[in-house]
Amino acid sequence: MRNRTCLEKDVAILKTPYCDITISDENGNHILFDVMETPQTELTVYIDNDENQIVPVTCGTGKTLRIYTKDLEINVKYYIRPSVKLEFRDADERLITYGLTGETYTFAISYPEPNEDIKMYSGYSEKDLVKYDIEPEDDMFVLRLIDRSEEVIDLFTFWIWNIGHHMNDYESACDVATWWCP
Repeated sequence: MRNRTCLEKDVAILKTPYCDITISDENGNHILFDVMETPQTELTVYIDNDENQIVPVTCGTGKTLRIYTKDLEINVKYYIRPSVKLEFRDADERLITYGLTGETYTFAISYPEPNEDIKMYSGYSEKDLVKYDIEPEDDMFVLRLIDRSEEVIDLFTFWIWNIGHHMNDYESACDVATWWCP
């Protein structure tokens, strides 16, 4: 299991300034999770994608939402609900990223996609999936545990605020800050 400092144990809501996240089962019961420190501690931004214009992010932080698979039932749907509508940002290297950007801030959340290679081939079936499956649905994400080969499922969040200029550069840096595959 990935070693990170636990900030809060057995919580029902991850609160951030821009998006709160809850998890519930099919009956609406909260699924508790731990809030861990972020693996990203020193974030920099490449202004205009120029390696000679790298600036540190001074107003940014993140948290990892850790779900324990022992607390989930196999093949049951669980609903990861952000409090605001998030937009698709990127999918690459077995990781999916969604986010939200306002006038002076950006927020991102990424989750691992262990079935990316399997899903790339048409004709795959449910029996081909491994570990767990997370799919976007309306304004939420549906999580389904496939097997118990992983102890935890980590969702990585990061947000940056007080952005005055170069929003696209900061938005990209925020997304990258959540790209920590287990």
